[in-house]
Amino acid sequence: MNPPSEFTQPIDLVIPISEIGEGGIKRTLVLTQDQKSVLLKELDLFAFESFQCEWQLKSLPRKRFHLKGLITADLSQKSVLSLEPVVTNLNETFETEFWPVEQNNPDISPELDLEYADEIIEFYEGKSFDIGQVIYEHFVVSLEQFPKSEDESFEWEGEQSDDDAPPNPFAVLKKLKDQ
Repeated sequence: MNPPSEFTQPIDLVIPISEIGEGGIKRTLVLTQDQKSVLLKELDLFAFESFQCEWQLKSLPRKRFHLKGLITADLSQKSVLSLEPVVTNLNETFETEFWPVEQNNPDISPELDLEYADEIIEFYEGKSFDIGQVIYEHFVVSLEQFPKSEDESFEWEGEQSDDDAPPNPFAVLKKLKDQ
């Protein structure tokens, strides 16, 4: 993947807190062709057939909110070995929580000391959440980092240098014997 240059948010989905209500929100996001084109270019993909995210946002105590979702996508990535298309069918779930930024303090929120807290908590300011950014981040993380087809393999054919050879404990003894 190429690092983005002047990246514009391809998944623009901001939800005002006032829309959430007691029962929460449950929706399905389907990307437009323009959004898929941006992702195709920014993530250096071969093809992007479909993308859908079913998500649900619910209120929690202490002005916190829980986001849960399922991303399904059909796309083609470039093989790291042959640069040929590799078909990828994603079916990834994700969860995160939104907490007010003032709760980003272990004295106020002792649960921040948990190891996984960094992975599941997004802090917010203002009166809305950028759900699109969270969905985008989970989508990118779920892509195969080094895609290759099942029938591809990498085998080194060449001379092995002494630096690459595994250490031989008996080589030292042989040198001592020869002295």
